[in-house]
Amino acid sequence: YVTLVAKYEDGHVVTGERLIPLYDQKIKSVFYDGNPSTNRDALEAIRHADYIIFSMGSIYTSIMANVVLPELRHELRKNTDAKKIYVSNVVTQPGESDGMSVNDLVTAINNHVGIENYIDQVFVTETKSLPKSLIKKYSDAKQELVKDDTDGKSYQTIHVDILDDRELELIRHSDWKITNEARKLFNR
Repeated sequence: YVTLVAKYEDGHVVTGERLIPLYDQKIKSVFYDGNPSTNRDALEAIRHADYIIFSMGSIYTSIMANVVLPELRHELRKNTDAKKIYVSNVVTQPGESDGMSVNDLVTAINNHVGIENYIDQVFVTETKSLPKSLIKKYSDAKQELVKDDTDGKSYQTIHVDILDDRELELIRHSDWKITNEARKLFNR
């Protein structure tokens, strides 16, 4: 049996992915209770990757849940030649990233990988085109736009329009736009 566990800044510990976002404190770290195994194909892919991309999603219960797998973290640390890219979330998630900025999200990844300046490049989504009514809808649900505080950081920030223009009721990234921006980066 393997269970995801979160340790909070106040020292409290919560066990179980479903329960982690319910405790109203800032998460310090996540780890596993038990001995998780890692898919061998994933390890091989990371070992030979030219680019390692951390995509948007629940920062602790999705992204970190993978990063903290011991064998996977080892391969992430070992592949020093790959470019490490993070596609930042647009809005915060209650119980996981409340009040977190882009740099806070990057720092969380760096800390969980265990290398201070691990992330090389960050895609920050342009939000100027978002309707105020949609931003208010998220704000009413206790989700705020993730603050862009990336100026002067050790990683390169790439401001891009990767919002899904077809989505009118939700703030979502466009898979196609992310793929297009990544291709531009790979072809440089």
